[in-house]
Amino acid sequence: MKSKPINWAILAVAVILLGIFIYSKLVQPQSQPAPTTPTSNSPVAQEIENGKQNGDSMWLLFRSDTCPPCREMKKVYDRLEPEYKGKVKFIAIDVDDRENAGLTKEYGVTYIPATFIIDSNGEISYQEIGLMPEEDLRAELDKVVKP
Repeated sequence: MKSKPINWAILAVAVILLGIFIYSKLVQPQSQPAPTTPTSNSPVAQEIENGKQNGDSMWLLFRSDTCPPCREMKKVYDRLEPEYKGKVKFIAIDVDDRENAGLTKEYGVTYIPATFIIDSNGEISYQEIGLMPEEDLRAELDKVVKP
């Protein structure tokens, strides 16, 4: 009995995607220092550097207006920002802006949307690529809220 080649292709893609998902969950560091030497002098890079110096917790959202998942993630960002005002600094980084190319490289961003949550010690406490449920983001933000 011969199986259709398309079925094997679908199975192969599913296995690869599952492997990537599992790898990202197992290998993802729980806490690592955020890059300390900015490679960019952009206003956004300065804002991040000021936040680190002030001991601010931050949500960095690397995104683009041309990316549909990024637009959806920005809606979540916009809904949560007022709730965390004064507790967590929200910084949206447009990867299409050439001034932010250094930041994109510095944080190793290759896919968007990319979320980095930085605690008050300047350490990345959470990072994720892609869309995230609002509840999950809220839980991660609550872990780094400034008292």
